[in-house]
Amino acid sequence: AADFSNLQNLKEKLEESEIDYQCPTLVIAECALVYADSSKVDSMLAWLANSFTSIAFVNYEQINMNDKFGSVMLENLSSRGCLLAGVAACKDSNSQTSRFTSNGWQNATC
Repeated sequence: AADFSNLQNLKEKLEESEIDYQCPTLVIAECALVYADSSKVDSMLAWLANSFTSIAFVNYEQINMNDKFGSVMLENLSSRGCLLAGVAACKDSNSQTSRFTSNGWQNATC
């Protein structure tokens, strides 16, 4: 296991696992990036895009956090002391795709 928001830790764990950066790689994240600080996620995404020769990222994440459902969810989580540090990237589909394309990914779809 590795803390993806700690880029140095992630690199070390991958190196220990003898990762082959030339091998096609698929990364899957399910409702995880929203909990991490956006700057840390941006650093990780940029590093992944620049480190692997062939990589794809499947990101199953919240979207449209400004609608009624999103507002209620954020209020509920906030009342329990659970802040979503990366919620700004979940504003809409454009913000989700932008987090990838602005960090070195050739394309992103939502």
